[in-house]
Amino acid sequence: MVALKTHRISSDEETLYHSTEISIGNKVIKTPIRAIEPKLITANLDLHSSIKGVNEIYKVLNENRIDQIISDTSKQSQFNKDLVRLASKTTAQEITLFFAEYETTNNSFPKEITLEYLSDVCHGNSDIIIPPIISKIDKKSAYPYDEYKHFLRMFYEKIEQLNNKPVGGIIPFIPYAYMRDLANFYLDVGVNFFCFDFEGKNPLVLKDNVRTFFRAITQEESLSNCSFYALNANPGKFGDIASAKDILSFGFGFDILGSNHRRRAIPASVAKLKREPKVRLFNKQAYSYHNCREHEVANIYSPDSSIQVNSLKGESKYYRFKKAYNMEQQGFETLQLKQIIG
Repeated sequence: MVALKTHRISSDEETLYHSTEISIGNKVIKTPIRAIEPKLITANLDLHSSIKGVNEIYKVLNENRIDQIISDTSKQSQFNKDLVRLASKTTAQEITLFFAEYETTNNSFPKEITLEYLSDVCHGNSDIIIPPIISKIDKKSAYPYDEYKHFLRMFYEKIEQLNNKPVGGIIPFIPYAYMRDLANFYLDVGVNFFCFDFEGKNPLVLKDNVRTFFRAITQEESLSNCSFYALNANPGKFGDIASAKDILSFGFGFDILGSNHRRRAIPASVAKLKREPKVRLFNKQAYSYHNCREHEVANIYSPDSSIQVNSLKGESKYYRFKKAYNMEQQGFETLQLKQIIG
């Protein structure tokens, strides 16, 4: 099996910021780094090569959708063609991570054939095999932790039947009381790559869970031998100017920042303001997001971007370019962080 190796290059003495070299075979990256979404790349839109190294492919599935894929060859072909199209936008030197979000119904975990398909699609499209994210669990009642851990155990058993790749772990927003046990479970499996799913929440809200997970890891393994990925982190509050909470996750000890794929409910007080077309742009000097009207875009726009400023104007077309712009700017900031950390 190809091993995932980590080497801590340097650490900031006063914070949890650090730089790590992660290698899988001949693929080597240096963190901190911003993951790139290949789906944003087109013939007319690309990002600067200096920020590339990690690709994030994210698919939302449920039992009905999977039943259609595995029972209809045309739907299976369509789904696989899309994955091939996304993979074609990556290079052999980059690390690609595939995340499957599985939406539950009535807290039911995937049945046998669904689990088998999920293990196959995760194995076939990722350099590190990461368990599916189980979403839409009803958290008003007791969290079904035993059922969740059984699901993880069965997933890894499926993977072991055909595995030649390193495995990772997913850490959902579960009660604090279970975090230590989950950490020990993953260590027993042999995981040293951990993805925290912030479920669209501010990372500060889950800082206690992150801290106790890290503490549990250090009792059995050095943190310098592990890598940490922040996924679905809330980019910040609504408003004209908001602190960029997502990129601050590097300060919690994370190596890689992924994207947020969770839609947030818009507060009624903000919904009226959002009717006016605005572009939400990341300002790396201020570590904040700015909601800009079209005539204000140039004031925030950074000239180092690969994306033309006019591409960020116009309500109908700006979304893809805006997301790519913010991703690239965060990528540039990670380059600066690497220089500062050493």
